[in-house]
Amino acid sequence: MPAPSVDSDRSSVSGRSSTSRASRGSRRNTKKPVVIQPIAEPVEERKTPFTPSMLSAGLSQLGRTADGLKPAYLTLTLSGTDLANAEPLASFQHLQSLHLRDNRLVEIRALGALRNLTYVDVSGNKLTQVLDLRLGPDGSGPTNLRSADFSRNCLDMLRDLSAFSRLTHLSVASNRLERLGSGLLQLGMLKVLDLRSNKLVSCRGLETLRCLRELHLDDNYLTSLELIKGLDTLHVLTASYNRLRHLAGVGSLSALRTLDVSFNLLGRLEELVVVRGAPLLGTLDVRGNPLDKAMSLRLHVVHVLPQVVMLDGVAVDSKEKVLAANMHGADAEGLRLIRRKYFPNGELADGGGAIPPLAAGLVASQAEEEFAADGSEHSTLLRLDAWAASIRPESLLSSGGNLVTLADQLSSVCASPKAASSGADGTGGSSLLASNSSRGGRNSQGSLAAAVAAGAAAAAANADPQPQLQRARVCWRWVVTHVAPMARLENTWDVEAPLFGKSPQAAAVEHLLLSDRPPSPPPGPTPPPGSGPATGRSPTRSPSTTRTPSPTTTARPPATAPPSTPPNWGTWAERVARLFTLLCRACELDAVTIPGYWKHAGLAPGKRVHAHNHCWAGVKVNGRWRLVDPTAAALGGGHCPFFIPPEAFIYSYWPLEAAWQLLQEPLSLEVWWALPYASLAFFAEGCQLGDARLEAVNVLPAAREGGVLPAFQLNMAAPRVKGVQLHHRLCEASTGKLVAEWPPKEPGVPAYAFQQVVAGKRGLIEVRFGAERHQARRHQLWSSLPGPGEYQLEVVRQQELPGGGMRLALEGLPAPGLKLRVVDEQLLLRVKVVLPPIAPHDVEEDGILHTPEVLRTPLPYASAFFTECGCQMVTPVPYHPLEADRLEPFNVVVPGASRVGLMADGLEQPIELPPVDEESGTFATSLQVPRAPTCTLMAYLHNTEFSSCAWVPLLQIKILPQSQHIVYIPTPIELPDVDPNDPYAYHARDIFKTLDKDLGDMVSRREILTAFRRNRQHADILKCPPRISQHDGTYEKFIDVFLQIDTSKTGRFSFNELAAYMDILPSGMYESTEEDEDYDSGAEGGEDEGEEDGGEQGAAEEGA
Repeated sequence: MPAPSVDSDRSSVSGRSSTSRASRGSRRNTKKPVVIQPIAEPVEERKTPFTPSMLSAGLSQLGRTADGLKPAYLTLTLSGTDLANAEPLASFQHLQSLHLRDNRLVEIRALGALRNLTYVDVSGNKLTQVLDLRLGPDGSGPTNLRSADFSRNCLDMLRDLSAFSRLTHLSVASNRLERLGSGLLQLGMLKVLDLRSNKLVSCRGLETLRCLRELHLDDNYLTSLELIKGLDTLHVLTASYNRLRHLAGVGSLSALRTLDVSFNLLGRLEELVVVRGAPLLGTLDVRGNPLDKAMSLRLHVVHVLPQVVMLDGVAVDSKEKVLAANMHGADAEGLRLIRRKYFPNGELADGGGAIPPLAAGLVASQAEEEFAADGSEHSTLLRLDAWAASIRPESLLSSGGNLVTLADQLSSVCASPKAASSGADGTGGSSLLASNSSRGGRNSQGSLAAAVAAGAAAAAANADPQPQLQRARVCWRWVVTHVAPMARLENTWDVEAPLFGKSPQAAAVEHLLLSDRPPSPPPGPTPPPGSGPATGRSPTRSPSTTRTPSPTTTARPPATAPPSTPPNWGTWAERVARLFTLLCRACELDAVTIPGYWKHAGLAPGKRVHAHNHCWAGVKVNGRWRLVDPTAAALGGGHCPFFIPPEAFIYSYWPLEAAWQLLQEPLSLEVWWALPYASLAFFAEGCQLGDARLEAVNVLPAAREGGVLPAFQLNMAAPRVKGVQLHHRLCEASTGKLVAEWPPKEPGVPAYAFQQVVAGKRGLIEVRFGAERHQARRHQLWSSLPGPGEYQLEVVRQQELPGGGMRLALEGLPAPGLKLRVVDEQLLLRVKVVLPPIAPHDVEEDGILHTPEVLRTPLPYASAFFTECGCQMVTPVPYHPLEADRLEPFNVVVPGASRVGLMADGLEQPIELPPVDEESGTFATSLQVPRAPTCTLMAYLHNTEFSSCAWVPLLQIKILPQSQHIVYIPTPIELPDVDPNDPYAYHARDIFKTLDKDLGDMVSRREILTAFRRNRQHADILKCPPRISQHDGTYEKFIDVFLQIDTSKTGRFSFNELAAYMDILPSGMYESTEEDEDYDSGAEGGEDEGEEDGGEQGAAEEGA
């Protein structure tokens, strides 16, 4: 049997279906561009002279008048004449339908006499006004008009049409309208509006048409549809041949069923995502837009908008839906469920209980080639890079070459493959597959992935790994070097940006390379299942030499199929990735393009795109796959590592096919978006995240009134290299305003950014990136937030370039003048920090609120010595504010210090911290914070420059005044339940009934004062002062008595509380029958005395 084609094998699993666009061209209704003729000067045609007899000849539809009493003709048709005005038609008052197409009418005011008119068609005339009819003094006229056609006239404005509010159909197409104004605002019953072929630049004036069902805006100058977002009843919207770059506003049209935005300027698939808000959308046309050139656009649109059943004039069939779903990873979860259901104990033939991951058969590279290389390999790679940079793309045109000749030229300097040993003669892989298949059992099919991977690893172990690595490297370097970064970071999805420049020669090179394909392998013996393309190569082979398949057995990857035929080569990123894969295939390396999501530096943390926005590549080197992004490397000037581990690659790239994550446990899209942005340079420089809880958006707990705002802490590991510093800065997310940075520009406290390392051995960590190993040290970064809001935290790597900078002698500046430094900055990490609004103060939980002011957390200010020597303040933690007179534990690590002390204003000598571990330089004790604005941690060190010892400042810390927090904790008091009818409680019952004036079962202070004015006896019984005034202290005594009665502290007391104050218990709780204490004083003159003191009592009552 002939060997299967590699391209055909890939198309079975990829998102690029052979039936997606090209093969259905025969059944696709191609939408031909409409040629718009200029309408400024309509062509004059010869018209038939008008005669009155034409009117009687044009009458039709015999019916009855509007009152039903007389017969009359209801329709008049007159077209192709030189009729200039409508005066001859004024006598036909019973007409209901009027057709006056293609005449020479310049005014139709006389039609105002036709009061029964419901339809008028005056298209193809010379009218300059819409429905300019002569109405009666009382507004009478054809106000029941339902449909009007004023297309193909000379309209340049719309007059007020409020008199015709019953209009349901209006056409003003092919006129000169530039704006609508307010002429349509009162047409609340309008259902169909045709505005095609005008000069409209805005949709303003359509907002109030709430009953509109069809709106045609084709062939205008519109740039936005956002103003029509309130038309909830709109079913059909056509806006082709405009200048739309986005579809904002269309997503809110919940009743939309048909949308035509063909031949606009839509350049990204993301613009179509907003249409998800139209669940009833069934017909969509996006042909003729720049995004139409994207690879597999139809399948992507089918996935993004599953409700569409007619796309670009072709019905969406079930096969396309399945392919679109699988291309976006829908089959990954289904495959996982099938494996768990039918292979609960694993599907490997050797009985192992492991369930293969989605990437079974895709072996990820671990930089084995770099590990196996000797010290001279670095110089070899530099030589390859220089060779790739020396081959100019324009040389292909002068030499008449193509993609294959370019591949031969690039690989001519690569090492030749050595003869493989016994395992590579074509029998090892097949025998392995045969032996595994002969075992039988239900796991025999599942063992294919493991057998294929083992065969690939065995063949790769017996061959020289460098030739394939060098060929892949030289192809990657050529693409990265010569592709012109015409696109920006935010719009790599541009389809118009060229690859090699804007010159004709550059366009010719791009067409030559992207349209060329390596020849298919000749017929030969059938390779084993899952076998890959050829890997062997002769250094002297000519471009026409026959290529034989390699016996190395590899698993067939779920690769993306080759792009469609020209000109649909894809977006800029897709073309760059495709050029790299074609070049690798020409060098006999298996390579695929991988579409997916890209979290680049131009995408703010927390912001998401709802459609894939990038395309990268995977190349197989010695049976193992490497993920590379030539697009990002070209935009970065080639400063990107060729090998990136999948664990680091996943932080920036999420493929549509989960298998291409090359991870044991693939991440879902939701989890991937939650990851913080960590650039490839972050991992390439040997950095590592120190907190697994760090996310793209980090929400801090809300601060309370009178409290302290929280500080955000970021932990990471990074190598300490001389001349290289980690800088971090905190900016407002909306404005980009800088609110904190480290190192701070102004010395002293309070500082709002702080950074330190974890000293000692516990702060060291080994970070591996491919073949490189980095000794990293843990770093702790703090940022103080100024208030509630959203902030963006960036961590950058700054390195001063060699050369020492440049000194400038400026007038007015002392010597040596101004020094300019050249600093290289790389973005490593970026996250978003959100601080919710200030929470209200809770008295019971937070204590008494003295002031609602919220304090920003002050952070220590570190000296240069503290940073350079790797010192650490363990306790108190940097974000913990120090308060005067409080006992705080101090634990400081200062390598090389003999003494450490705390100095502040008012102290003659530093308060020294005793050493705990002299080897590591740890000093710890508990100190009472002095009463001073600031304190300084100092270290006693030997100064080699002066050959002496001195105190060196380490940290300057802000000290806050001590705050007291008094929390009231109420103690519940259990009161006996006294029955008011109890014979022992008759005194309390009578008093409570007298005090409770509002009969609310509760007595307030005001009610007591009022009762005391009426009867002085109550004051004596409750042991209150006889006279109550605010000036002699009696009111305070009254308050004390009231608080004794009000045990619930609610400001009102009940009958049980009064009985408890009077020591009255239920009758069943008395042990003996003793005489009740007589509370009646027998005074009869209390009432008069209370009236005499009414003035002072009233003042006390008002004070209460």
